[in-house]
Order: sequence, then structure tokens, then C-alpha cells
Amino acid sequence: MKRLQGLLPIMKASKQSILAVVGPTASGKSDFALELAEKLHGEIINLDSRQVYKYLDIGTNKDPLSDSEEYIEKNGHKIYCKLIMNKQKAWLFDIVTPDQSFTLSDYLELAQIVIDDCLRRNVTPILVGGTGLYLDGLIKGYNLTTKPDIQLRQKLNSLSVEKLFEIYKEKHLEDALSLNNSDKKNKVRLIRLIEKDGKVESNSDSKYNIVILYPKFIRSELFNKIDERSRKMYEQGLITEVTKAIEMGYKLSKPLMGNTYAEAIRCIKKEISMDDAIRITAAKHRQYATRQITWFEGEGRGYKLNKLTFSPESITEAIGIWEKEKNQ
Repeated sequence: MKRLQGLLPIMKASKQSILAVVGPTASGKSDFALELAEKLHGEIINLDSRQVYKYLDIGTNKDPLSDSEEYIEKNGHKIYCKLIMNKQKAWLFDIVTPDQSFTLSDYLELAQIVIDDCLRRNVTPILVGGTGLYLDGLIKGYNLTTKPDIQLRQKLNSLSVEKLFEIYKEKHLEDALSLNNSDKKNKVRLIRLIEKDGKVESNSDSKYNIVILYPKFIRSELFNKIDERSRKMYEQGLITEVTKAIEMGYKLSKPLMGNTYAEAIRCIKKEISMDDAIRITAAKHRQYATRQITWFEGEGRGYKLNKLTFSPESITEAIGIWEKEKNQ
């Protein structure tokens, strides 16, 4: 027994550490993470489910991105690196078009490829965003690849593409409607989506030691920032962004039916005024921030949140937390 106890710290220390800057919308995650990346020789990895989409920048609060020639090629995936502000390497932004399906399983697969590549190059991976389920999947080691049911697969293979689409649509109406025409007619793709419709299995532990930085904030001040940001979106050209997306054929895509974009479309149709669109957008973002706070701070979640102010003055404190926690 003594020997086993002596081995436990070694086993834990063998995990490789990554940093996560998470929290509710408008809490300053992106700017704070960028400063940390400079100091820690790090690379940003997107942890926001809406920032994976191309062409949707203003409404998702995406930092200005430019292309780079760098990419990772593994397991049939070619994952391109982006540059934030033309200098900071960033991954998993702009990887699918708005009409393409992108699942939790897809994210976890790509994220682990990028994380492992960063670690191989002795680069600090820094997850940044507010999608709690993405973080939870990495922390708890979600296993979404269940063993194939041979009988089910044979039955599905015997069905027409039209019938497969109807089966998928019955349980996932929004996701089904957001599939592009190619996916709707792709039998293999539809079977894969239906087979994924099982329960999420969670391993007891992740292969990573994830050090979480979480913001200290006063809720009323956070909500004021959300209100200000909602108005700023329209000042920066949200209507133009949505108009272009519609012209490209993405009107019925899932992202354009969600928060921010749905209100902008109603404004374009003159169903509501711009002031009403801004007001509704702000209200929905405040509700979303409340849900994010409940997720991250929920007692049952089991996260260790290292709370600090997301400001330039706290960078030294954040680095100290990272240096202490990464070796535990």
C-alpha cells in the first residue's frame, strides 16, 4: 500500500498541463489570454462554439484574424492556424461554414490534436472561451465514440437517404435543418450522425491537467459591458455581415438562427427597429452570461476555478498560478 501511495503523485504529475481562460461573455477573456500567450510562449485554442464558423465575426465577438501557412495534418484532418492581430497563433477558429454540422465530438477530436501538437513543440496551449461543454469534455475525458451497433448499422444501410434524414430530423430538428445539401444527401454522414445519438460516456479522468483561470466580476458591471457590446456590434457593421451571409446562402443555417443573428435578420426584414434589435440582443446575452456563470460556478461541476481580475495588472498573478498549478 505504501508503494502505491508513493506512485500516485508521480502518476498525476505525468499528465501534461494546459491553461484555460474561461468565463461568461464580455468578461475580458480574449484580451487577457492574448497577453498571457505572449508571456508564456503560448498559442490560443478556441473554446467558443460559435467562433468555429467562418464569415460570422462581429456577432460572435471574434478577434481580427488573418491566415497563416502553418497547419496540422493528422487522422485525415488538416487544421489551419490563424493569426490574431497578425501575430498571435490561434487554432480552431473559422474551421467550418455556417451550414456545416459541427458537433461536440468534432470539437474534442480536433482540440486534442491541436493540444498534443502544441505540447510536442513545447508550446503552452491556452484554451479561451465560454462554451462550458467543450471544457467539460476535455476535463472529464468524454468518450463519444461508442462501439458500433452492427445490427443498427445494417438496418440503417438498408434505408434510403431520404428516410435517414427523416429519422435524424425527428430528434434533432434544428441540427437537421442546418445541414448543408451535401450532408443531407450523404448516406455515410447521416448514418454517422444517427449513430452518435447515444449517451455521452465520461471517463473518470482526463489525460490533461487543466489549470483554469476564471474572472472576478461584479454582475451589474458585467451586464453593463454586455449592453455596450450589443450596441457596438451594430455600429461595427453587424447588419452588413448578416446581409453578406444571407447572400452567400446561409440564411437558414443554425448559427444565423441563434442569438444576435436572429435579431439582426428581423431588423433587416423591418420587423423590428435597430434599437429594439439591440435591446433584445443585450437581454439574450445577459441571459446567456447567467447560464455560463451557473455552469462554471456550479458546485456539482467540480472545477477548481482560480479567480482573479482579467486585467493587465493581473498577468503576473496569473503566471504565478500557472507555474504553481501546472506541476500538481
